[in-house]
Amino acid sequence: MKESRLYVLFILVAAFCWGTSGVFTKKITLYGFTPIEMGFIKTFIATLILIAFFCRKDKSIFKLKNTGDLFDLALISIFGYSLYSISYIFTANEVGVGIAGAMLYTKTSFVLLFSAIILREKITLIKIFIILLTILGCLSISGVFSAGNFVFTPKGLFWGVTSGIGFSIYDVIGKRSLNKYSSETVTLYTFMIASAFMGVLANPITTVIKVFQTNTLPIMVLYAIVVSVIPYMLYVKGLSKVEVSVAAVISTFELMVASVAGIIFYNEPITFFKVLGITLMISAVCFLNISSSRKAVKSTNIGEIDYD
Repeated sequence: MKESRLYVLFILVAAFCWGTSGVFTKKITLYGFTPIEMGFIKTFIATLILIAFFCRKDKSIFKLKNTGDLFDLALISIFGYSLYSISYIFTANEVGVGIAGAMLYTKTSFVLLFSAIILREKITLIKIFIILLTILGCLSISGVFSAGNFVFTPKGLFWGVTSGIGFSIYDVIGKRSLNKYSSETVTLYTFMIASAFMGVLANPITTVIKVFQTNTLPIMVLYAIVVSVIPYMLYVKGLSKVEVSVAAVISTFELMVASVAGIIFYNEPITFFKVLGITLMISAVCFLNISSSRKAVKSTNIGEIDYD
């Protein structure tokens, strides 16, 4: 049980790191970087750090059992990591950051569906209840219920749902790849492929020159470490021992952190719906813990938790 809770903690720490992303992006935007340029630089620097680290630690992490496995890794990188990152940018530009964050976490519903189809995980009433509670909490935090001039467009809906689908692909296919490879190998190849793909979109040479011209390399490196290297290493490690549908719910902690960061650093107002949203999402995590504890008691294999 303690080991399983440790992997849940990995996911929570990853979500906390992701929640600080807005603090970095608002600072970096002041130097004239576009969202796609920031996404590429963050991914590229993270890739270099991971390659250097694993070359020193264990070169066997680079080895694949067969080249056919690159298909799943490409799915994670392009249709998972890159798709949700780019779609999120388009959603934010169309309907705002708050709504984009809420739409991104529609992934919990898609994860429930895809994990049942691909990974054969069970769909239970408690899972459905927890996911609905999570989505309601995300919507409350985003400002959907409190914004007087709220505008939603078909384009915003399309890109928002696409970002959720992309994030769910990252989770589900990543979980499947963990049946063959370590979390380190999956993370490394995800970043290498995503870096190459996003480089095509971002004009890499111009972007790298821009980093040196603006003297933003230190903050870019910190951005890559805090928002990419640490959270993705921990999140994929957590996925290796936690059901993907459970991980999807826990990762929504990111939205809570982002909301609190906005209040602390940017004097964003504390509203009833933000408090309600945070309360709902904390309640969802509590229900997860209660459910897992009951299953742990019933399990014949002590320490193995089934989050159904």
